[in-house]
Amino acid sequence: MLTAHSAQLRAAQFGRHRGPPGAALFDCRSHRESPHDDGVLVSAGVTLHEALKAYEELAEQGVTMRVVDLYSVKPLDSQTLHEAADATGFVVTIEDHYPEGGIGEAVASALSDHPIPVFKLAVSHRPRSGDPEVLRTDEGISAKAIVGSVSNLVRALQPSYR
Repeated sequence: MLTAHSAQLRAAQFGRHRGPPGAALFDCRSHRESPHDDGVLVSAGVTLHEALKAYEELAEQGVTMRVVDLYSVKPLDSQTLHEAADATGFVVTIEDHYPEGGIGEAVASALSDHPIPVFKLAVSHRPRSGDPEVLRTDEGISAKAIVGSVSNLVRALQPSYR
């Protein structure tokens, strides 16, 4: 979809994809959803793949989550976010950079007219080089960290979010 759109433009293009080989997730949409989702995981890029792994682990625990790929923050697909917020009880954003000016703030702003809590998982330490999996774990944005955060939220919020 993105490649086809870019091919029609008469200007320099830049694309970035970070994820497993062959994984192309280039549009804002729900990659996992059910009629009974407890909450929403909103992410993009490499952390989307972590959210999809967390989805599987949470499902084994009986926690159903919608997973939204927020491919673009400008323009922001507020319709998809509003539909997800209407169908669930809380939102968790996951991003591999600082929270200021990122996905979490964009989602919270887009949903400011909804009475739904938005929780943000983002990088909080000083930037450094290293193994990506180790860095995601250290920053609390790995699949395991997402599972832990969501599990804690479900326990803390139930039954108030439904």
